[in-house]
Amino acid sequence: MGASIAVLTAVCGIFLITDVSVPPWALFIGRWIPALVALVVMVRTPSLHGAGRGTLGSWWGLRRPRGTQGRARPVGTLVASAGSAAGVLVIAVVTAALAATVGAIELQSTGVLFMGVLSILSFTLVLAASTLGEEVVWRSHLPRLLDGGFWPGAFLIAAAWTAFHVPLHLTYVLQGDMPGSHAVALTFGLLPLSLFLSAAASRWGNVWPAVIAHAVPVSALTLATDSAGLDAAAVWTVTGISAALLLSASMAVAPVEGERRPQREIRR
Repeated sequence: MGASIAVLTAVCGIFLITDVSVPPWALFIGRWIPALVALVVMVRTPSLHGAGRGTLGSWWGLRRPRGTQGRARPVGTLVASAGSAAGVLVIAVVTAALAATVGAIELQSTGVLFMGVLSILSFTLVLAASTLGEEVVWRSHLPRLLDGGFWPGAFLIAAAWTAFHVPLHLTYVLQGDMPGSHAVALTFGLLPLSLFLSAAASRWGNVWPAVIAHAVPVSALTLATDSAGLDAAAVWTVTGISAALLLSASMAVAPVEGERRPQREIRR
């Protein structure tokens, strides 16, 4: 976790020194930093990841590990992934609607929203190639190394995932691309999102529901007009509503005690 944060900090430092705004392609590639760091760690720590402890595919949750009830079928993974993505989308829409009701934001025009709906699927599939690099580590590799049940591990990973984004958000602020109040709210808003993604991955037993849900290119703020011009109170209102809904969804989706998938796959 610390190595991933250090690498991202170094990359963000380069953009700060050169006074170049972080481009979208850098975000797309940068999400693979945790996966690349994890590969190095796996090679250097054979006692944790060596023979008999599972393949890369099982460590990264690309398939369900042995010991789970039943085998994951492609259609089941597809349904679980679509359901998780739909959950993120519905939460974004409900959050935006509630925020608009209390006067915190104004919604985009119907025409803009309609065009956005048409592009969601294609953008989600493209972005999934990027979010895969994060989710294989945060929702599969790290949970397999942690003991103590789902919630303690999920909260620890949520804190680490949030810290991982701090260098990037700070870079946005220092370069004038994002107001400080927005960056703070966006950073704290990652905590409940992380819990939901962890719950989705753990419930199904592989990483794909989290990958697809994370790739959904819609948030409550993207549904608002002039989101960059919102004041701090409005942004925190949106963040608070979204956090409450994501936490509720996390508790509904998270595996109950005894259903959690095995953390280490031992070959016999």
